[in-house]
Amino acid sequence: MQPDRPTTPDADARRLAAIGTVVRRYRKAAKMTQDALDEAASVDVTHVRAIEAGRRNPSILVLWSLADGMGVPLDVLCAEVVAEVRADSAGGRARGQSSGLGFGSGSI
Repeated sequence: MQPDRPTTPDADARRLAAIGTVVRRYRKAAKMTQDALDEAASVDVTHVRAIEAGRRNPSILVLWSLADGMGVPLDVLCAEVVAEVRADSAGGRARGQSSGLGFGSGSI
């Protein structure tokens, strides 16, 4: 178990940006508009936009709805967010570039 790490505004901003990047990546891979995701996930389009922009902190239930709406297992979406944060923190891959995690019969 890792020791508790204090959260900072900078760390929180990186995490929110990673959530937005991953949601946008999977939405686009599903060939969905933000409006289509609104319909599929029952999450208002303004909320979707704010999440993708890293300005909104979605609850786990909202993330679950978005994942379901895009046809992505929640654990895959969350693992991709963690990978995005780690890559960003380590100066790894360029922001927005897929880590190659896939699901089902295809990958993004």
